Amino acid sequence: MLLWDNAGYHVSGGLVVPENVSLIGLLPYSPELNPVENLWHYLRSHHWSNRVYPDYEALRDAATEA
Repeated sequence: MLLWDNAGYHVSGGLVVPENVSLIGLLPYSPELNPVENLWHYLRSHHWSNRVYPDYEALRDAATEA
């Protein structure tokens, strides 16, 4: 079994799935099945909201510190 998030960029007409693999797609919004969703929500609400970063390095530093 392969559990995936059904993102649009994961869908391809040329995708060949071996016979011994079953694909199971997550629901469009399923934070209880995809724990990183909870992390993103926490970071956005506690560390990254209402802030402006001068460049990518500053954003990366803030993400690392969070």
